[in-house]
Amino acid sequence: MTFLEAAIAILQREGRPLHYRKLTEIALKDNLLTVVGRTPEATMQQRLNDALKKEDGTGLLVRDKPGVFGLRHYAAPEPAPVPVPVPVKVAAPEIAPPAASAPAAAAAATPARAEAAGDKPEGERKRRRRGGR
Repeated sequence: MTFLEAAIAILQREGRPLHYRKLTEIALKDNLLTVVGRTPEATMQQRLNDALKKEDGTGLLVRDKPGVFGLRHYAAPEPAPVPVPVPVKVAAPEIAPPAASAPAAAAAATPARAEAAGDKPEGERKRRRRGGR
């Protein structure tokens, strides 16, 4: 299979434009190329550019961006089956009231007392500004 034939086959299968490096990678992985050479990526790019130059605007290939090639028309994708949602019953968990203990209540009241006095809680300090901005 030639580089051009392999690229067209891959683009038809993928259904979207691809970069010539990705086209070459897929072609080599799937063993689509009969002759590879030393620089298959450069050869793929050159063959695709040559095919675009020879075409008169009615060919299969188009260049979307530099290095990205696609087909002029892609086959319409088959619609995916729509999954039907299955209703699921979920039981609400029972919530027990929290047990109030003396140390926990005292710890909860400490920050409120500090904020009421206007002081910052422990660990927070006023941010120091430096000149220049």
